[in-house]
Amino acid sequence: AVYNKLGGYWDPCEIWKSIDGGNSWNKTISNPSGNNRRFRISIHPEDANHIWVCTARGVDGDKVHNSVDGGETWSNKTTTNLDGENLKDILYQGGSNDLVYVTSQYGVLYWDNNTNNWIDYSSGLPLIAKSFQINPFYRDGELRLGSNGRGVWGREMADNMIVPIAQPITYDDIVRCPTDEIQFDCYSMLKHDGASWEWTITPEPISISSTSERNPVVIFGNEGSYTVSLKVTDAQGNSNTKTIENMVTVVDDCPNCISYGNMDYATAVTLVNFNEINNATGKEAPYTDYSNDISTTVEVGDSHNLTVNVNTDGNYTVYAKAWVDWNQDLDFDDPNEEYDLGFATNTADGPTDLSPLTITIPQNALNGSTTMRVSAKYNGPPTPCETNFDGEVEDYEIVVINILGVISNTLETNPIIYPNPTQGNFSIDLGASYPTMKLSIVDLNGKTIKTYNYSNSELINLNLNIVTGIYIINLESEDKKAVIRLLKK
Repeated sequence: AVYNKLGGYWDPCEIWKSIDGGNSWNKTISNPSGNNRRFRISIHPEDANHIWVCTARGVDGDKVHNSVDGGETWSNKTTTNLDGENLKDILYQGGSNDLVYVTSQYGVLYWDNNTNNWIDYSSGLPLIAKSFQINPFYRDGELRLGSNGRGVWGREMADNMIVPIAQPITYDDIVRCPTDEIQFDCYSMLKHDGASWEWTITPEPISISSTSERNPVVIFGNEGSYTVSLKVTDAQGNSNTKTIENMVTVVDDCPNCISYGNMDYATAVTLVNFNEINNATGKEAPYTDYSNDISTTVEVGDSHNLTVNVNTDGNYTVYAKAWVDWNQDLDFDDPNEEYDLGFATNTADGPTDLSPLTITIPQNALNGSTTMRVSAKYNGPPTPCETNFDGEVEDYEIVVINILGVISNTLETNPIIYPNPTQGNFSIDLGASYPTMKLSIVDLNGKTIKTYNYSNSELINLNLNIVTGIYIINLESEDKKAVIRLLKK
């Protein structure tokens, strides 16, 4: 790293390095000679001790330096070909034989090991290029030059026979849910024309879109640490492998429990149709989370048909179930959250025998987004948190609009109000007996109409003689609270 401890534009710079991943830094033993005001630095991609430095506005004879021992000693690589050049940037081309580029206001030059001199590489650029920054574009074997007011320019690298250097990357080194889809990518120094990729992940994940594509999508399926290896091979057959031990750590912090099938057989969910959801798919993975892309909005009290088609993978029987987390407590264990779709036999894409199944949105369903899980399993009914079975699992988003009924709840149980709308008489089933319960009825202007206090009550019966309109009922027990919207006809 280049460090300017005084911070001024014209103050001298120092070169510091870290050998422990940036936890600590030490100044190199020496700096290159000459003007140390504005360094630009480039490092060998496979040997961090091999460093090239250029100095902006450096004096003739003292503009570019090289170190092969991590900055302990420096060699002056300036020749008369750089006289009068105001250097702006320096680039070490990976996969080459010490090919280094510098940019100046007039263009680009590269270091030639055979002649120990700088060779002009500015053909095709404006007479005064006003070069600013140079970057490699290994995918196409090109250089990309950014200029100050002269546009962005591209040209084939001076040494286009790039020896591959593999580098796998991902955007998350900690995965918070084993069933999340994680995309890997190749950040290798590799010309892509005619190239190939080979990914190896240990232990083996439950799903990988392809081991031979550049950017596979992976579902790990289980907690733990995973080692990732990428082998890249260019069109000439040159290859390189990079292995990163414990590259990804997977923890179970899922919003809902984990469930997935396996890819051993073609047993699958092939269609989910529910209100606005109409998703026909093949078996792309043992688990697919569609909740970010496919959803439907439902209202409390409405009814919709759910149809699930399955692939039985031959003359076999496959069972299907669905679950909806109506109370948004991140599980599917509560009453009226499980829906049995029955089974199907010997079909590649046929509905189960109980499809379509009518689902009525319960009165105690909470407002907002929740999860619907659909699962198909060979030779027996699936459970909501089952893993590694012959079948498939899909998740979808259900958005509940609770115009009436419970709109928020932190009580230990889920209160149910009925009838709603009401002519005046209605009941609230608390689901359990609470030692104390305060009930207040508030109009939409925020005015409290009635207040009641109850002890050890589970069922509350009320008769309201109030004007027609919508009212808010607040139920409070210690520090817990439920809010219910009631329509008085």
